[in-house]
Amino acid sequence: MGLRGLDIFRASHNNSEGFYAVTNLEQPINSNQDDFGFIVKEKEKIGYLSSNRDGGGGSSSDDIYLLTENCNPVIYGAITNAKTGEPLEGSMVYLMDENNQVISQKITLANGNYRFEDDMDCEKQYVVRASNEEKEYEPLEKVVMTPEGTMMLQVDLALTPPDCPVDDLGCRLDLQPIYFDFDKHNIRPDAEVELAKILEAMKEYPQLNIHIESHTDSRGNDAYNMRLSERRAKSTLEWLVEKGIDRDRLSSKGYGESQLINNFSNGVNCSKEAHQLNRRSMFIIK
Repeated sequence: MGLRGLDIFRASHNNSEGFYAVTNLEQPINSNQDDFGFIVKEKEKIGYLSSNRDGGGGSSSDDIYLLTENCNPVIYGAITNAKTGEPLEGSMVYLMDENNQVISQKITLANGNYRFEDDMDCEKQYVVRASNEEKEYEPLEKVVMTPEGTMMLQVDLALTPPDCPVDDLGCRLDLQPIYFDFDKHNIRPDAEVELAKILEAMKEYPQLNIHIESHTDSRGNDAYNMRLSERRAKSTLEWLVEKGIDRDRLSSKGYGESQLINNFSNGVNCSKEAHQLNRRSMFIIK
């Protein structure tokens, strides 16, 4: 089938079977008028064809048209966390030339994706570099060669997260976990030792505000555990307030058993020590 009028087709040749796989070259080579007389000079990447597409006089309007290669390569991909595979929204992705000069830059979307489709030449070396300075991931780059024509090249980069997440106060202060006894929300003596470190940090840095996240293990009713975690979060916050920290610098929330750090959910048998790991408070820098 053609596009009306005369069309130009391609037939790949096989020495043993003759011509086969006849295909229409489609637009923009063909039009709905008469298109014929096609030749390509591969080294120069140009060609010529005959057509009456722009004329109103039928065959008397035949002209010769120059063809040039349409070079619009596309580089696309996703930026993810190397440990979890999660997409990294807000990462910076740079496209650099062979002289390490930035020619374009993108910010990743919620799904971690980016896309470069401008300012590139075909069959040329470039560098794709990704970073996420806000969350202190280690930057990563990859040398690539753009494909020919309008081909697409996928370049995915997985960034290594920092040893301490930028908002994890417990990690940054090298705290031991703040644990609770089963079905209790009072602050244990061992927890007070760690809370004292947070207290000193908040006194030293008046601009430091924190959010307290408290959790339970999987035992008990889900709704009850949510209320229990809220009490744990509140008791943690009140401990700091009683020591002189302005309440406006603190916030808290209980998550019940919705964020277990191991696989010991409802109905799974496990040790008391494993359950203890889930009865905890976490401290997030706001």
